[in-house]
Amino acid sequence: METPEQIARKIKNKFEIFYIAISGGKDSTATAIWTLKNLPKEKLLFVFADTSHEARDTYNYINYLEKKLNIKIERVFPPKTFYEAVEKKGYFPSKNSRFCTEILKKSVRDKVLTQLTNKGYEKICIITGVRAEESEERAKYLIFEERNGIGIFRPIINWKTHQVFSYIKENGIEINPLYKKGCTRVGCMPCIFASTTEIKLLFEDPALETQRKKIQFLEKKIGRPFFINETLKDRYIRIKRGLYKERKKESQSICNISGISYCE
Repeated sequence: METPEQIARKIKNKFEIFYIAISGGKDSTATAIWTLKNLPKEKLLFVFADTSHEARDTYNYINYLEKKLNIKIERVFPPKTFYEAVEKKGYFPSKNSRFCTEILKKSVRDKVLTQLTNKGYEKICIITGVRAEESEERAKYLIFEERNGIGIFRPIINWKTHQVFSYIKENGIEINPLYKKGCTRVGCMPCIFASTTEIKLLFEDPALETQRKKIQFLEKKIGRPFFINETLKDRYIRIKRGLYKERKKESQSICNISGISYCE
């Protein structure tokens, strides 16, 4: 089996441009560092899909990465913000209705790919931070493949979580502050699959007060709770009283369409 480095040497001249989505999460950060070390910098396009639903720490972290890695991260907006999409639907995303990924993340990718094609790029490769240990589905993905002439490269597919964090640290880069606060994921705050720690932070961390209030305002506006059967505050109360049992690995396949990860 070829290593990611061997594949990078084979494809670096084949493709005209490499698209890397940056979310502020550990996997996309490690992937960005790796691509800078293994592919021509002038061919790399870093894109941040601004959903308007990110924590202040994440927005600051994107700015930090841009300066620390000495790269330009393009901020691209989806056709609707998270709040606009929810208001139009009349309900929040759920396990069985993940319209958020399609509207907020995939639309940005498609928009950028269309722009690149219109500019004359014919050989485009998408580089994504999908990892096999995240789910059985992701474990089936190839490290590299081509679909309809577009390359899909997953250089950290076989990395473990501890390797991701170690790699970032070894390269002198700080992790998103949200991880230090106990978050397990940082893309979209809060996500419908938010952990108990993340929900508690929404009510107890002043830096996340705005995010919480926006969700609570939207709950009242559309007349629907953030979670299927309870409001954000009701979930928080249950957590504080020890009445909520967190489900394991509930969010392993979120923000993932056709082998391309959009959040972490």
